[in-house]
Amino acid sequence: MTPKEKAIELVDKMYGVTDYQAKQSALIAVDEIIITCAFYDYKTKKYFEHCSDYNDNYFVTYWQEVRREIEKL
Repeated sequence: MTPKEKAIELVDKMYGVTDYQAKQSALIAVDEIIITCAFYDYKTKKYFEHCSDYNDNYFVTYWQEVRREIEKL
């Protein structure tokens, strides 16, 4: 799934709120995912103490792109 498709899917999942609230909620969810992903290396199955120890993590990059797409909606 492309980052744009994921962004649309996340915002669409926010039921019963305004478009603005849906975007804000999706951004909060993505920020939490980024925080979690930034500390975990899926290749070595290790956690890092700081995001900068593993800043080329594919998952972090993907979710950062999703975040940018949500902001464009």
